[in-house]
Amino acid sequence: MSIQLVIFDLDGTLVDSAREVTQVINEMRRVRDLKPLNQDSLLQEMGHGADRILSLALPQSIEPVTCLIAEFRDRYKLISTPKSSLYPNVEATLKFLKKIGFKLAVCTNKPSALCDKVLLETEIAEYFDVVISGRPDHIAKPNAEPVLRVLQQLGLEPASALLVGDTTIDQKAAKAANVPFIFFSSGYDDGVARGDIYCDINDMSQLLAMRPFSFKTISCI
Repeated sequence: MSIQLVIFDLDGTLVDSAREVTQVINEMRRVRDLKPLNQDSLLQEMGHGADRILSLALPQSIEPVTCLIAEFRDRYKLISTPKSSLYPNVEATLKFLKKIGFKLAVCTNKPSALCDKVLLETEIAEYFDVVISGRPDHIAKPNAEPVLRVLQQLGLEPASALLVGDTTIDQKAAKAANVPFIFFSSGYDDGVARGDIYCDINDMSQLLAMRPFSFKTISCI
């Protein structure tokens, strides 16, 4: 079956949001009289949601995690994500894939309001046919359900899609949905199993070197 759809994770794949997340975390630490953290100390937790990041950044807090997450998201809403946060060649790649007829989708655990905000601020929202983001009533990655929801909305089978992501969360979701996983190694790699990926790229433009005529004839540089 020919490839018709490319599904992208958001943070760490299309957008490098580490600066914005670190800014929010350090604002939360500042009002609690804590010293700022270095961005690098948070990178491996970036793909695992606000709860994991907050447990690392505020380990001694006795505040309910739900309150901390709400504060984190409220602060995040006040920060703009500049277009320069896109990884190199992201927009050009999306534009070209769209031009030659591919369906494109985002599949992220980022809450819907923040996801939509980031896509609009980085000016790439227009390229996506489907956006599946985090909602209280939706099961999150690494479960297969968000990936399968993308396929269902577009009326496609797993064999007609590829999933591009940067963490084990994406890798497990792709595997559970039986969708080939392309590892974006320039993101927030948290220990992706290199022996269980279809392809490894470090620049989004490398997708354009692939020949997506069928599952068996896809090749990577």
